Amino acid sequence: VVYGSDNRIADITIRLKEGVQYRVTRIDIAGQSKTKAKVIQRELRLKEGDVLEEPKWFESEVRLRRLGVFSTVSIKAFEDPNN
Repeated sequence: VVYGSDNRIADITIRLKEGVQYRVTRIDIAGQSKTKAKVIQRELRLKEGDVLEEPKWFESEVRLRRLGVFSTVSIKAFEDPNN
């Protein structure tokens, strides 16, 4: 951060290094017995084909917990050997 002479303006330099983007290739829903898969899919912020984004991942878990019908909610990512 470089501040201007009157300390009212700041020039900020951010150096980024891009990495690999991962995509959601498949969503498997397991462990539910009474709740239909379409109810769970409705709450997911990640859809097949989307770039895997942490905020959407966390929001999906929160939305599923908020339903109040599951004792635990866990979304896990696995490598797809075909992609």
